Amino acid sequence: MKSPLSTNEMQNRIDILLPDFFVSRETLEKFIKYRELLVQWNEYASLVQRETLDKFVDRHLVDSIQIVKHIASDRVSVLDVGSGAGFPGLVLSILGYKNVTLVELNKKKSLCAKISRTNLAGESPAVEGKASPTT
Repeated sequence: MKSPLSTNEMQNRIDILLPDFFVSRETLEKFIKYRELLVQWNEYASLVQRETLDKFVDRHLVDSIQIVKHIASDRVSVLDVGSGAGFPGLVLSILGYKNVTLVELNKKKSLCAKISRTNLAGESPAVEGKASPTT
């Protein structure tokens, strides 16, 4: 696995892939911490394929950030069902979206999401359990 990206390297990658999207230095630092937590927790809970950790920005981060253009405001409620490693829900929380609910059935993945979300977004933990339609 490659060494972690610096904030400048991460910003450059995001600028190339999403030229119209601004990410603050503080948010970049949270994304770097998120990647560190992901590497740490991946051994415990198999959150993502190991080889994708080297492509964190391209494979996971940018995919999650692209959703922003489809969300009307940061006040809308977002439900991330099967959140696993926290994509895209945790990324949205880090970006400042307040009403993001993570739903993950796997207890190990749910624990990882709770700890990561508390450390990175300072918000209430993920929801563990099944999401089922109402009739």
